Amino acid sequence: MVYFRNQVTGRLFCSGTLITPNKVLTTAWCFPSFLPNVPITAWMNTVSLIPDGDRVVRAVVRVVRAPDYNPATGMHDIAVVTLDSPITFVPPVRLGFGMFVNSGNAAGVVGWGYSGPTQLTTYLRSSYITIQPKSLCMAAFNNVNFGSQFFICAAARGVGSCSLDAGSPILLNGFQIGISSQARCGGGEPVVAVDVRAYEAWIRRNL
Repeated sequence: MVYFRNQVTGRLFCSGTLITPNKVLTTAWCFPSFLPNVPITAWMNTVSLIPDGDRVVRAVVRVVRAPDYNPATGMHDIAVVTLDSPITFVPPVRLGFGMFVNSGNAAGVVGWGYSGPTQLTTYLRSSYITIQPKSLCMAAFNNVNFGSQFFICAAARGVGSCSLDAGSPILLNGFQIGISSQARCGGGEPVVAVDVRAYEAWIRRNL
């Protein structure tokens, strides 16, 4: 797990996952623009937002967003971030290319985002969440695009994603199958995740 920090404001603003020693997978929404003069760091090897001696920090030097990302529709909300130097002792997540994902599968959701409307968690949280029919997310967000092959829908009673969880993974059997893209604070609200399987070729080209 990675979280991104704006070094000017000192604020956490998004999450991601390490997929190679120097590449991080996240959402395009997290980086609407990338300004080299605004220092962004990626923090890893920690479960805490408070001081932690084991934390590893790297600078973000490049952001590649899907060229057809559309913030208005939510389509192609995926990005690969390059770090200034590799991390050889933090294992990258395994991506679930080629995995079968069905409604009813028990998956995992992980993140540092808000644990309530105003309460920011200081420790990494995780919970089980269930893969749902895409029609649930289509109806909840009134967006027909969320029924396409580019998305996964997940939900569970009392569980969900919230602000600052954008870019966090959806995991199935230890493999990342999704990237949290659209969600509303409030337990039980569905999470719309980018389906990483649909972007295998694009991800591999940008490693």
